[in-house]
Amino acid sequence: MQADDSIFPNSTEFRNISLLQNIKCAKTTASFSAYNILAIVCVFLSVLLNIICAVVIRYHFRYYMVYRIYGHMCVADVFGLLSLLTRISLVNASNAPCYWHFLYTEATEFVYQSLWSVKEFLTVTISMASYLVLQPEGQEMRLKSVNLACLLSWVTPILFTAIIMAIKWYQILVSNRPSHFFEARRTYYGIQNSVSVFIGTILFLLFCVTMVKIRRMRNAVQPLERPFEICRKQMMIQSAVIRIISSSSKLGLG
Repeated sequence: MQADDSIFPNSTEFRNISLLQNIKCAKTTASFSAYNILAIVCVFLSVLLNIICAVVIRYHFRYYMVYRIYGHMCVADVFGLLSLLTRISLVNASNAPCYWHFLYTEATEFVYQSLWSVKEFLTVTISMASYLVLQPEGQEMRLKSVNLACLLSWVTPILFTAIIMAIKWYQILVSNRPSHFFEARRTYYGIQNSVSVFIGTILFLLFCVTMVKIRRMRNAVQPLERPFEICRKQMMIQSAVIRIISSSSKLGLG
């Protein structure tokens, strides 16, 4: 026993560290699944709400333009649902070793970010274009601004995901210390959420400016004012709820 202890003086400590890492992986997966099950429920409710609003506006107000907007919003929510289902699949890796758990996490994380970025891109584009289409004057310049903002909201999450993946894989292959991933993940999601809030603020301000200018065109807006007001409030509430749940699910991975 003394010879074994001299040869492997830190064997007990090493086993404890490995056990601690596996416990951390299990806790991460558990909190991650709980957050995302809630997120999936919210997306299902979002799709249902879009369908209800589309039917009501189609048959009660008789406005086909708004009806088509809600139809496209449902398509955007489908991408969001696919992305969340991709993240839920990580629960299947809870029994895997911590090392492979992180490799699998990063692969599915990139797919998740890509799909969710498509969902946000479609949501922002549809909601903004639906109001800009009512403005014949100066519409081209504003559409360019909206397209640039949409492009940033689409590319930024994927770019940050690619950067953090490269850092983590470097840590796997070179330093071989998976425990660093938790700190890197917290830093990454802190940066990403800050950038998302910043871009979301710019989009919201652009949205408000557009709505103010539309309201000044009373003659053009009057026939569509009531259904578009319903559409505007529903989209704002839906975007806020989905963004909060999405951020919570991301932070739950930390």
